[in-house]
Amino acid sequence: MDHFGFLEQFYGSPFYEGIRTNIIKQKSERNVLLHFLDEGVKSTHLKDLNVRLLISAYLGVAISLVRGCLYEKSQPTEYELDTMVDIIWNGVKK
Repeated sequence: MDHFGFLEQFYGSPFYEGIRTNIIKQKSERNVLLHFLDEGVKSTHLKDLNVRLLISAYLGVAISLVRGCLYEKSQPTEYELDTMVDIIWNGVKK
């Protein structure tokens, strides 16, 4: 739990914002996730949205579920995981 608290602070810090900004400014070929989502948009499998929004949709929901489980000291259920994937996919698919 202490590690999660550290990561929570790190991801909210100005230091991480500098790192994140540098990653986003890099060409998408250098970042597998950015490239993957960009290809999904170009091939019309995903909505024509900014890739940063797509990453937020994917990671934000997953991080929120994991955060809740860590605070509650529980495991996500199969139903929760399946529902989470459905929510994400229905939100970004074309």
